[in-house]
Amino acid sequence: MKLSVIIPMYNAEKYIERCVESLYCQDLNIGDFEVLIINDGSTDHSLIEVENLARKHKNIVILSKKNAGAASARNLGIKNAKGDFLVFIDADDYYLPNCLKQLLNTCELKCLDLLYYRLLIHYEDGSISDALGGDYNRMPIKKIMSGLECYQKGFQASTMCGCMLKRKILTSNNLRFSDKRFGEDTLLSYCVTAYSKRVMFLNEAPYVYFKNKGSVLQKVSTPLRLIQIENTLSVGHDVMSLSLQVDSMDLSRILKKYSVNIIFGAFWNL
Repeated sequence: MKLSVIIPMYNAEKYIERCVESLYCQDLNIGDFEVLIINDGSTDHSLIEVENLARKHKNIVILSKKNAGAASARNLGIKNAKGDFLVFIDADDYYLPNCLKQLLNTCELKCLDLLYYRLLIHYEDGSISDALGGDYNRMPIKKIMSGLECYQKGFQASTMCGCMLKRKILTSNNLRFSDKRFGEDTLLSYCVTAYSKRVMFLNEAPYVYFKNKGSVLQKVSTPLRLIQIENTLSVGHDVMSLSLQVDSMDLSRILKKYSVNIIFGAFWNL
C-alpha cells in the first residue's frame, strides 16, 4: 500500500461526501491507496453518509470511536494505516483533482521523508484564496534539506494537512498528535520536521481548506482564548522536550530557542 488518507469525522454530514469524492478525482490506482475515516462519535448522519460511500469505493475503511477530538481520531487512523506515506484531511476540506499521484511520485522518486505544500482557502461565500500557506513557504522551493537545515533557515510549523509524510517517521519515533485542543498540528509538524532527513517544500496548493464559521478555530471566546494560550505554553514545553531528544546538538540549540520564543509569545498574548 503506497498511501493512507486519514479523515477524522465529527458531525460532517454536509461536507464529508465532497471530501471523500475528491480523493477519487485523482489519478491514483485504487489499489495504491486507502481512505481511513474515523467517526469520532458523530450524532448526525455522517456515519450513514460514509457507509454509503464505502459501498461505492472498496478501499474505504470506517473506524468508529467515542468522541474525543480530532487528535485522538487521527491517532487511531495512524495506528491502523498501512500506507508507506500518510496525508491528513479534515472532513470539510478537499483536494483539487489529479494532484495526489504527483505528490506521491515526488516523495517516492526523491526518497523524501516529508513533503510540504500550500493550502487554498475556500470561504463560505464560494470565493477561494491562496493566502494560507504557512510561514514555511519562506523555505527554498524544491530543494531537499534535512530537518536541521529547515530549522537553520527559520522553519515555522503549520497544519499537518499541508504535507505528505513517510509513516515510518511517526512509527519509528513514537510520534502522535497530542490531545491539545489548539496547537496539536503545530507540535507534530515541529517534531516530524526535526526527525526527517529529507524534506522538500512545494509552492503548489493542492489542498483546499474550507473556512467553516462553525469550526473550532473560528470560535475565539475568552475561555477558548485562555485554553489556546495554555495549549501554546504546553507546545513550548514539548518543543523543549524535543530539543533534549534529537541527536544533533545544533538542532537541539535551535529547538530550545524556538521553545523560548513560543512560551514568550504565549505570555505576550496573555
